[in-house]
Amino acid sequence: MSDIESHDPFAVARSGSRPRWRPASRSAQAGRSAHAGRRALGLDGTPRGWMAVVVCDGQLDDAFVVPLASQAIARVRPAAVAVDMPVGLVDEAGRDADTAARRLLAGAASTVFTPPPRAVIEAWRQGEVTSHGEASALARAVTGTGVSQPAWRLVPKIAEIDQLAAGWGNGLRECHPELAFRQLTGGDRLPRKRSWDGVMRRRALLA
Repeated sequence: MSDIESHDPFAVARSGSRPRWRPASRSAQAGRSAHAGRRALGLDGTPRGWMAVVVCDGQLDDAFVVPLASQAIARVRPAAVAVDMPVGLVDEAGRDADTAARRLLAGAASTVFTPPPRAVIEAWRQGEVTSHGEASALARAVTGTGVSQPAWRLVPKIAEIDQLAAGWGNGLRECHPELAFRQLTGGDRLPRKRSWDGVMRRRALLA
């Protein structure tokens, strides 16, 4: 059995370094088994796979990078998973969840993107859609609206999570970081997340 070495998430994001593989210790495996029922896993896509953050009893327990989301789930064996990726795809022009999120994120609604319809994800899985142009053409035929470039780049990860969600039911939930931060501030809008003030404010909220 293999595991992935933990990293400081900010260092990983800055360096873009590859995660290093090492065997999991017996004590680490035993600890995970003992706390499995109280552990929650958060996942967010990165260019090298998935950033995973583990919370146990309300405290940060671990943070690491894995190529596949399923590897993080196998390592942590969490009671619940929250992922910053669309869950629950439809063949319509937009989802109710996205509309509600934009309404709650007044002033920052653009942080919520519209995912491709399920038809595009299924066609990509079958190899019938291999380019942004093909994806947009299919989406327009199904919903009347094309697929944005950012959404197209996320198709592999959306498909990966869609497959995982089928076996997890309500245990795997979609989340939105900016919506979570808006909740933590009591509804106040934060500075842009890529600004120094924005980074510091968000880190303070998570401290």
